[in-house]
Amino acid sequence: METYADKLAIFSLLDQLSDAAALGDVKAVKFLRDSLISCSTGGDSALYDAIHDVFYISGKWVRGMLDRETAQPLIQVAVDRALAVVESHRAAA
Repeated sequence: METYADKLAIFSLLDQLSDAAALGDVKAVKFLRDSLISCSTGGDSALYDAIHDVFYISGKWVRGMLDRETAQPLIQVAVDRALAVVESHRAAA
């Protein structure tokens, strides 16, 4: 089951990942993606899907398949979606 600490960790990591992508810091994005892997989604498919989108898009940028100008807004949209899912769970708790 997803705890408040899990939600807070996910929220923080997503926020930091968004900032790192905006700054073009590939090493930080890689580190934050690795950190997100260890966070529990508590079986929540909406949160899992939202984080999967962040991984998919940021992974393309990290591997050089997207340039920064293309990837950054896409990453921001995916992160915003994931943050909205986390926030909706906080409001419901």
